[in-house]
Amino acid sequence: TRRSSDLAILGEEKTLQEKKLIARYEEMERQLKSTDRTIGEIKERVEAVKGSASQAKTNYVNKLGVLARALVEAGAEVTVLIEREERMALSQADGVLQKLEERQAGLSRSKQQLEATLRCSDALQIIQFSQETNTWKAMGEEPVWVPCDFALDTTLGGVTKALEAISKLIHKDLQGVSRQMERAEEIPGPEVAERCEAGPNRSLPIDLQIRGKFLHSYSQLTFDANTAHQSLTVSKAGRKVSHKEKQQCPAHPERFESEWQGLCSQG
Repeated sequence: TRRSSDLAILGEEKTLQEKKLIARYEEMERQLKSTDRTIGEIKERVEAVKGSASQAKTNYVNKLGVLARALVEAGAEVTVLIEREERMALSQADGVLQKLEERQAGLSRSKQQLEATLRCSDALQIIQFSQETNTWKAMGEEPVWVPCDFALDTTLGGVTKALEAISKLIHKDLQGVSRQMERAEEIPGPEVAERCEAGPNRSLPIDLQIRGKFLHSYSQLTFDANTAHQSLTVSKAGRKVSHKEKQQCPAHPERFESEWQGLCSQG
């Protein structure tokens, strides 16, 4: 009958749709397991990153703390060394200076006596004073003054080299690492590339594997504020340029005056 035929068709359609739904369910279950697995991996990675970061902070902070305390102690030792060298040099100078001042006082007295005798017309007094000049000769030669070699640069040569190495570490190596990290943050990540790839106006597919090759040739550019047109405002770091209004800029032979542009340097 017609009713039986309709029921048979309905049963077949039901069976077909059930198979589709079961297949969809199995696919969803597969995707859910894959998503759960990815979430678990990411969470494990997050915990690993946190643990590594915490350990690295502890290690480096401790090492830098030890270095800072060692620098304070070294500064105290260098201060003691400089003060000791200063005392030795001043002690030597004071000893010679005292002898010279005593000699100066004796010579001044003898000179005054000689002047008084020469102004005197008493022959007996002149003869007697002349015989007493042996006392002046007995004062001896002037003490030899040998300046103390207060060459701190030579004495502290090792300290100077150590300070240069520490200065290089702080002002060059660590800042270089910081700049590399800033550059890495400014490079578009994979998620940006994925958004570009999914865009409706995409003309060419973006191969994310190219990003690794791109990193080898990537270079940060810094604007030279002395060459930028007066209508361009260069940020303090020299990374960004904006156009607001004409500004007062110092005269510079390389500044662009007709074109809205400026020179850049690598780094």
